[in-house]
Amino acid sequence: MKNKLLKFVEFDSFYSNYKPMTPYGVRSKNSGQFFKDAELLKIHHETIDAAVIFIKNKPEVIDKVEYHLKRIPELPSFESSLDAAELFLVKKFLINFKSVVKLLEIDDRDTFQCSFESESLLNEFLKGGAEESFHVSDKYCDKLKNIRADIEKISEKLKGVKETRICEIKKKFGYDFSMHDFLVVEDSNVSPDKDYFYIEPFDSRRIVIKPVMSDDYYALFNEREQMVKAEKELERDVMKALSKEVVKEKENFEKYMSAVEKIDTYLANAGTVLKFNMTRPLVNDRPTISVVNGRNVIEQERCCELGTDYQPLTVHFDDRISVVHGSNMGGKTVLLKTIGLFQTLVQAGFYVPADKFSTQLFDNIFYVGDHEDKNIKGLSSFAMEIVNFLDAKKDDTGKSLYLMDEF
Repeated sequence: MKNKLLKFVEFDSFYSNYKPMTPYGVRSKNSGQFFKDAELLKIHHETIDAAVIFIKNKPEVIDKVEYHLKRIPELPSFESSLDAAELFLVKKFLINFKSVVKLLEIDDRDTFQCSFESESLLNEFLKGGAEESFHVSDKYCDKLKNIRADIEKISEKLKGVKETRICEIKKKFGYDFSMHDFLVVEDSNVSPDKDYFYIEPFDSRRIVIKPVMSDDYYALFNEREQMVKAEKELERDVMKALSKEVVKEKENFEKYMSAVEKIDTYLANAGTVLKFNMTRPLVNDRPTISVVNGRNVIEQERCCELGTDYQPLTVHFDDRISVVHGSNMGGKTVLLKTIGLFQTLVQAGFYVPADKFSTQLFDNIFYVGDHEDKNIKGLSSFAMEIVNFLDAKKDDTGKSLYLMDEF
């Protein structure tokens, strides 16, 4: 659909009410869709019907489904090795997608084509806890559990050796480092004992002193550093193993992402149906466009803000070319906008705010009329309309609907 058409019918004003909650639903919304096949549209409508029934009949369930949909993150690419942040996203996705599937009845799962088949993988992630967080737990590896216990023991030793050294410095020099890593003191007050202090200049009369630990402390510190390196290596091994399991389930994840997009977009679409009391359009091959009590919800909202009455539209067009004429301010442009909006809604996969809307599907929809965004110097308004019409004809392939305002 062309921007001129969307701007004329103010499609974005309606589209802002269509609110998918997941990254996959939002991506689908931003890509847009344009139905040309009546059979595909029929299947699409049947799924919307099912979503509307689901929302109406299970309000307590829909709240929980929406809660988990909002928590579903975008998955990282399926690389051979994922880092901790990426594994966290996978775990969060699995937890919330499984929760959505569990909330759906069997028929609803069939409608939205969703199932959960990654119990084993999720259980691996749950070794680190049931919450939506990820760390490499001791439960993944006995070696990791043992080395972390050793690191904790040596850390306690380091703490004791440090406290002993700090007490020694306080007793011998009077400086208390128990709550500080360094002190700023008068230069003249310090004996430059390199066995106990690192000394750095601070300003013209003061210096920074830091405690020098004992040889035992540094030996223990280096030993712990080697252990920490070994711990990090074991953690990387665990994450590599988890990553391999994730990659093995790539096909399942693709199905899950597709199911999330479907659930999200159809529930959002059904939300617009209920919000605006919309009805399913009647689509056929006859060259007829018919509206019964159609409500252009954008114009209706404007009338509400102005405190004026809104008149629903009832109109029937049988001919391939129809001319609407009448006095100024009689509603001709609003009629054209309403027909354009309804047809755009139908082909974008939405229902229509009308008691009845009957139409056919077109390969293209064009608007030809006044354009603020096109300035053609030296041409009359009629010549500009001809140019705009010819611009549309360049893109005209197949069966097209032209909306022409004061041509």
